[in-house]
Amino acid sequence: MDIYYLGLSSFRLKGKSATVLSDPYNYKSAGVKLGSGEVNIISVSGPNVKKELKGIESQAIELPGPGEYEIHAVQVIGILGGRDGEQNTVFHFEIDGINILHAGYLNKKLDEKEIEKLGVVDIVLVPVGGVAGVLSSSEISDFVTKVEPSIVIPMLYANSKFDPKEYPNLGDLREFLKQMGKDSAEPLVKLSITKDKLPEEMQVIVLQIS
Repeated sequence: MDIYYLGLSSFRLKGKSATVLSDPYNYKSAGVKLGSGEVNIISVSGPNVKKELKGIESQAIELPGPGEYEIHAVQVIGILGGRDGEQNTVFHFEIDGINILHAGYLNKKLDEKEIEKLGVVDIVLVPVGGVAGVLSSSEISDFVTKVEPSIVIPMLYANSKFDPKEYPNLGDLREFLKQMGKDSAEPLVKLSITKDKLPEEMQVIVLQIS
């Protein structure tokens, strides 16, 4: 499968059976290209996402929130990962045998039962922390340790594509990398991965905004 980062908390997860689009916003205003090909499933973490569906396939199915779903051979589990009044849904996708966890605007610590419900996590997409309404970088790092992924991909960090007046509270990627024990990371255009190619030791991978 191929993973593309579209900025903020938005990703395109392109598998053989389906393509998932997470947290779509107005890509045009940010100078981001959505990319070609149909979208089958749309997930939205919560009200922090400035959702924009213009230009997206009308047949795409938007997940209604927490719950368990099977759509186009993609297995989905969604659980609440937000404090009262700050709703956030954490989505677990199984695509092509790979388990991907999109943490959204994670603003509460998940307990052992919640983490157990999410199951195996091969790849986790996490906010870098420090964003308003999101756990701190150190708390996000602790969360990553608990879910034990093979690959960590950060999101919701400041980038020149996003006007600081419109998005004033994006996190610091460097601080997150420091928490994860890395000084820096060379961004990849996309991550192409199969189940048998997952690393044995956890890796932090930064993706370019498409």
